Amino acid sequence: MQRRKHHDPEWAAEIEALANQCLRKLEEASDADPEIGHQDADEALCDLLTALGFEDVVDKFNKVPKWYA
Repeated sequence: MQRRKHHDPEWAAEIEALANQCLRKLEEASDADPEIGHQDADEALCDLLTALGFEDVVDKFNKVPKWYA
C-alpha cells in the first residue's frame, strides 16, 4: 500500500480496519508476559505502519537496538 491522501474515503475505511486489528493485537500483548508482550506490541505497531506505507519508518525503528528485560 502506498501513502495516500487522508481525504480518500476508501483509505479512511482501510485505516480504521487496520487500527482495529492493531488494537486487538495490543490488547492480547498486554495480557502476555511483559517481555513477550512488548515484542508483540512492537510488531503490531510496525505492521500497522507498514500497511499504511511507512516502511521507511519501520526500517529505521528496526535498526534501533532493543533491550527487553
